[in-house]
Amino acid sequence: MKPKKIILNRTEFSSNCIQNRQDFNSILKQIELIIKPPIKRPYFYGAVGFSSLAIAFFTLCLNTQLNEKKIIKKNALKSEKIQPEAE
Repeated sequence: MKPKKIILNRTEFSSNCIQNRQDFNSILKQIELIIKPPIKRPYFYGAVGFSSLAIAFFTLCLNTQLNEKKIIKKNALKSEKIQPEAE
């Protein structure tokens, strides 16, 4: 075990020095950041909202592309059936 250093005749701090180091607002802000769960932070809703919009947009785009391909296939099949034989 290491011996602990004990200062017996320590110089006292002046009242100005003590007042300069008292910043309770920053301590309270740090505590508020620790206490708030991620759901209550505004960045959470921004990230969730953006990802939801992105998923919805890509789903709609993919869905319309698949529908267009199906329509083209149906039209191609119909046109093959309707065309009379040349010979």
